Formats: sequence, structure tokens, C-alpha cells
Amino acid sequence: MLLVFNHELNESGTCPCCGSVTMSITAQCRDHGTWVCDYLIRWTKSAPDHPWAIFLVMETSQGHAGITLEYRTDQDAFMVGDASAIAWPERMLITKPILLERAEVIGHDLAQSVFALLDFIWISDPDVPGRSECSS
Repeated sequence: MLLVFNHELNESGTCPCCGSVTMSITAQCRDHGTWVCDYLIRWTKSAPDHPWAIFLVMETSQGHAGITLEYRTDQDAFMVGDASAIAWPERMLITKPILLERAEVIGHDLAQSVFALLDFIWISDPDVPGRSECSS
């Protein structure tokens, strides 16, 4: 059974372009005590036009892999990005993950695992703002 552990919700500063508060969630998913992934979600409160940044570190056939996703509230959609194209928070680099490009995820079996984890996090993490709360 997949569960969320080591969960932290923090104000992580202010957005440089609009001055609104930036929030972040860091946590782990574990399955019967076995590590599955670490994740960090960062969003700007009261700024629905700002995409969320989602950093996911999980085990793959290549070892620990870092995957970035973006959530756009205006489109209610997630998109895998190029992990090397965005500055990663230091705490997500402790295991020295291989930063995967979008083309290494989309169109491969890994995509199914990534989106299954994302669905679990979206539904299970109590601090992920609901779609109706994204602008509050």
C-alpha cells in the first residue's frame, strides 16, 4: 500500500515577478515501508497564471532518476519537462539522480509509472491545493 511520509509544507519565499508567497511541499512515497519516490511541489499562491513546478525522484532501470513536471492551473494539465532545464532544489539532489529529458519519459514505460505516482500524490497529499483553491 502506497503511503506519504516525511511530509513538510513550507512557505519558500516570494515570487520574483509578482511578489506573491511561494509554497512548497516535500515528501516521500513508500510502499509497505520501501522507498518509492521523493517529491517536491512548488507553487505561487494567488497566482493561477504561474505554473507549478513538480520535482520527482524515483528508482528506474538507470538508477535514481529526476523528473520534472509542470502543472498549469489554467489548462488543468500536467506536462513532463526537461529535468536539466530547471534549477533543482538541493534537497532533491542528495541521491544524485540522473536528470531525465522529456523524450526519455514520454513514449516509454516510465511515463505510466510517473503519472501513476502523480495521480497518487494529487489525490493523497492533503496539502496539494485543490483545483478550486489554486488561486487563493
